[in-house]
Amino acid sequence: MKFFFKSFLFVILLISIIQKTYAQCFQIESILADACDTAPGGIDEGFNEMVRFKVGATAINTSNMSVNWPANSWTGLIQNATTTTKVDQLNAQITAAGGCGQIIQPTGGVLPANAKVVLVTSQNFNVALNYFGAITENIYILFQNNPTQTNGHFGNYNATPAARTLIINFGTCFDSVTYQRSLLININGTFGGGSALENGATVNFTPSGTATYVNNGCVAPVEVSTIDAGNATANACQGSTINLSGVAQNLQIGSQTTWSASSGTFSDVNSLTSSYTLNSATTGSVTLTLSGINKCGVTISDSIIVNINNSITPDFVLPSSICAGSAVPTLNGTSPNGVIGTWSPNSVSSSSTNTYIFTPTINTCANSFPYTITVTNSITPDFATTLNLCSGQTAPNLDFTSPNGIVGSWTPNTISNTVSGNYVFTPNTNQCASSITKVVTINAIITPDFATTLNLCSGQNTPNLDLTSPNGIVGTWLPNVISNTASGSYIFTPTSNPCAGSITKVVTINAIITPDFATTLNLCSGQNTPN
Repeated sequence: MKFFFKSFLFVILLISIIQKTYAQCFQIESILADACDTAPGGIDEGFNEMVRFKVGATAINTSNMSVNWPANSWTGLIQNATTTTKVDQLNAQITAAGGCGQIIQPTGGVLPANAKVVLVTSQNFNVALNYFGAITENIYILFQNNPTQTNGHFGNYNATPAARTLIINFGTCFDSVTYQRSLLININGTFGGGSALENGATVNFTPSGTATYVNNGCVAPVEVSTIDAGNATANACQGSTINLSGVAQNLQIGSQTTWSASSGTFSDVNSLTSSYTLNSATTGSVTLTLSGINKCGVTISDSIIVNINNSITPDFVLPSSICAGSAVPTLNGTSPNGVIGTWSPNSVSSSSTNTYIFTPTINTCANSFPYTITVTNSITPDFATTLNLCSGQTAPNLDFTSPNGIVGSWTPNTISNTVSGNYVFTPNTNQCASSITKVVTINAIITPDFATTLNLCSGQNTPNLDLTSPNGIVGTWLPNVISNTASGSYIFTPTSNPCAGSITKVVTINAIITPDFATTLNLCSGQNTPN
């Protein structure tokens, strides 16, 4: 059993080697599997499909040529006035595109050695739908004699996998290639999407038969000198940088591609993947052109129109400073002029100075917006916070500016000289100042309760003048010593209590009076005595 299995593998390998050796007289290189047609739905796709192959080192005669299409029968070749007209139309198209190659029908059915050949599935193919472009070498063309079969010869995209095999046989040699229909891609490089997107699906093959899936749209599967700068239009901001991704194929050997524009700068004018920086003052649009020299020695180019969006600056209105501990402003995600973005940090601190950076996320042409908010420590107005007044005393005015410069208002705004109370000073806004309260105390008038009169006899010892009244009032007397010889007034002036009044003590010095009784009396013994 092992011997049989090994023998089987050997036979398969040998057949593969023989087939590739047998095919060396020509090589299938490309299939346009999903051709374009004049209307969606594949009305005449069967007229427009193509296969490209290359003849080997020996010329091939097409008289014995046959094709096993994946879907339809081979109906032989045709070369007549109709095909000649098609070839003439193609060559006019090629010349207009700047090509120097030609489409040639074989003479006597012979394909020369090393010829590149395109096989078209019908003489009724649509020249306008099968653009050959600026080819730079001669290509031979064969037409299948197919005046009526409009159904496709290959299998177009289907999500269900299924292999499709094409075999071309010239009698003395043949070649075959196989592709997977579920791998055919649309013009966007993805899968499916309907006929309009799927048209142009092409499969390229290496000499070993490895398939590569591409889609270049409604063009023939031929190699041309091409320049592709990228998408036809782009949008960018003033002063911004955009990355370029050009493609150049089959240019003249030694030729370099070159980027050019009327303004701005390229990081490398000769690199296909250069970057381009717009001038910050440029408005409107600017055209970027990628140029190169094809194999015909002709300069070919492709352009991108860059539409320039003017820069916009978010117009947030924020305070430049706030008071420590105060309410903080909200950092909105949309500016008044409509720019959407994010803040970092995303909330304002009421304790420390910070710079907050707004980064736009929707409008890519909006500038970032850095904003610094300074946090100022609170200042206390340095008014005296207490005031003592005597009842009825003239009250001072309440100043509206503190000694340290804080401006504000008082409530109440006038001091009463009859009733104690609190007076609140409220600073005006934007001064980072705190309120204070002034406590005003109204003290009643107090009279020292010294005796206000004093009678003394002339020469009598005088009392000291106390410096503190019985009700606690401290002060001084003038004069400060009572005379015992002369009447007079002594004024007490309080010194410890501003709400205590002065008093006057009146001291009267009375002269010494001697009683004027008879100082002697003589009586007889037993005589009645006088009262």
